[in-house]
Amino acid sequence: MRFFTSQLAHLPLLVMVLATTPALSQDKSAPSPDRARALKKQIEQFLAATKSKDTDKITELTRNMKLTKPSAFFASVFDAENAKRLTTEFGRLAAAYDVEFPKLFVEMVKRNRTEVTVLQHTRPNPKATGNQNKTLKAMKTPVPLYSVRFVEPGKRLGTHVHNFVYFDGNFRLAGGMRNITAPTSPQALALKKQLTAVLAASRKAGPGTLTPELKALTLPNHKQWFLKTFGPEHGPKLAASYSDGLKQFDTQLPALFTDLIKRGRTEIRILRFTSPTPEAVGNQRYALKAMIKPTPLYSARFVEPGKPRGLHLYSFVEIDGSFHLAGKMRGLPAD
Repeated sequence: MRFFTSQLAHLPLLVMVLATTPALSQDKSAPSPDRARALKKQIEQFLAATKSKDTDKITELTRNMKLTKPSAFFASVFDAENAKRLTTEFGRLAAAYDVEFPKLFVEMVKRNRTEVTVLQHTRPNPKATGNQNKTLKAMKTPVPLYSVRFVEPGKRLGTHVHNFVYFDGNFRLAGGMRNITAPTSPQALALKKQLTAVLAASRKAGPGTLTPELKALTLPNHKQWFLKTFGPEHGPKLAASYSDGLKQFDTQLPALFTDLIKRGRTEIRILRFTSPTPEAVGNQRYALKAMIKPTPLYSARFVEPGKPRGLHLYSFVEIDGSFHLAGKMRGLPAD
């Protein structure tokens, strides 16, 4: 059980979180509720085998529910970039599955969390987790994701395990899929290419060097841009704040990229926002709402290859075919 709990923040394959709603109804968009019932029955068989200490049945179910062809599954569902990233994520953890997955059921029996609820998610919806919705949006070939919740009878607090998928004739645990990214737009690819060049130039020039590639990230004619984009109510204040930030730009940004290289955070993930969606951070949502001239905002996350978290640098904007750092644009109204 330790694998599922204390290490979860670092090992996102076998995701368990506390759930405050144990008995959610089946996703109404689900085309195959029989699949959810079938998974529920299989989970209940695993619990029964654990209670009776039927080692042969436990071994059989553990084997059947393991995603034995992860690269084939992820390649069939996601674009090449996400498939590669998710296969790597799964591979770091798969070796522990044979031991740790049965331990989950031992712990559930021990805690009397033997009431099972299964949710099937075929499209983004409020009952799915944020990461499940993100994963569903990123699929090129949609497949349902299944959540399993274990609760003590009559209780609301329990254990949530996700994601199960139906693949190669059985339900299999595909894990949290935390390294997912949204489908990449041409603009996002262009920004990624530009920032990759910035990293390469910084690596070549040495620590702390203000390269031409870094200098080019500044926002040209920033006073005019903020006024045109946000109007007279917010533009001047944002322009003044940006001017203050420029005083530290020549030292802070080279130091930032030096640190990224030192930490191996050289994989770049780009998100593009054209509306104030939940995936954007608060400052981005407020900026998108305050604009009088709608302009896409871009987030760049720099991570170690295969890792889910890293440094978030935002917001970038596109001007005349190149990208520039407009900053966080703090101080805009939330409504």
